[in-house]
Amino acid sequence: MRRILVYEALSGGPPSPAAADPALQAQGRAMRDALLEDLRRLPGLRVSCALPPAGSAGDLDDAAAGAVRPHPGETDLAFLCRAAAAHELVWGIAPETGGQLAAWAAALPAAAWLGCTPAAIAQASSKRATLARLAAAGLATPWTVAPALGPAPRWVVKPDDGAGTCDARVFAARGEAEAWAAQLAAADGAPPQLEPWVDGEALSVALVAGGGEPARVLAVNRQRIVEEADGRLADAGVAVDALGRAGDPRVAAVAAFARRAVDGWPGLAGLVGLDLVWHPRLGPVAIELNPRPTCALVGLSAAAGENVAAEVLRRHARALATRRETAGA
Repeated sequence: MRRILVYEALSGGPPSPAAADPALQAQGRAMRDALLEDLRRLPGLRVSCALPPAGSAGDLDDAAAGAVRPHPGETDLAFLCRAAAAHELVWGIAPETGGQLAAWAAALPAAAWLGCTPAAIAQASSKRATLARLAAAGLATPWTVAPALGPAPRWVVKPDDGAGTCDARVFAARGEAEAWAAQLAAADGAPPQLEPWVDGEALSVALVAGGGEPARVLAVNRQRIVEEADGRLADAGVAVDALGRAGDPRVAAVAAFARRAVDGWPGLAGLVGLDLVWHPRLGPVAIELNPRPTCALVGLSAAAGENVAAEVLRRHARALATRRETAGA
């Protein structure tokens, strides 16, 4: 029986600064629970779950969860490595911000890590690098379609390695956006991402990748993004497979666009997500790629009509078998 550890950074392990936000912690718990449910339906697995330090308020029973808890003063990376030593497989979900997810992937053997390679995560963690890569592959991005947006598009400023709408803000004029970006760079020491704002419908695509096979689209989702009075953006949730359930005629074009983005990117594996905007004249425009499961994981298996965790495990096993065959050749 294979032992697998589920470690979601906002709901388990050493305390994370982002976990102080109740909304983010709730999202993390929902993703964790969806993954645990899928994995526990599969035969031949003994599933463990990372929980907060002993004495912390929790929502899972230790025995039922197969709990693994951090030691006092333990860092997330030290906890990950210690816990991983007692498991054959590790499914980690963490923000790309600050290089956390890439560090997790780099700390574990490829045979144990159920996800993208460290190099793929590092590149996808930068919105600037992501858009450059996708543009080089011939896919539409805010910068490549900028000339078609009109003489005075709005502009958006966001952390280059941020997650979703965190700290993103929209401005009416480029000068205002550049001034705000300069303030952020002076305060944080890292230049944020500045790009033209693309009007349209915010969508996301959930895909499974890796195993030497083409990526496969699992769901085309509608994102609910709210713009506050001061231009700040807020994530109001995701409607999983909203376009697929509605029989939306754009599904085929969006799916093909997403597959091109993922198949042309070495090292992407497991569940990944592409965020895009459907512009009424220009069609799909890529915004960012998430090298990990996203909030669309909740309800994804039901929408896809399959256990998506089983497909990730199958592709991972196939990738390992291919490596062994290549090494023995």
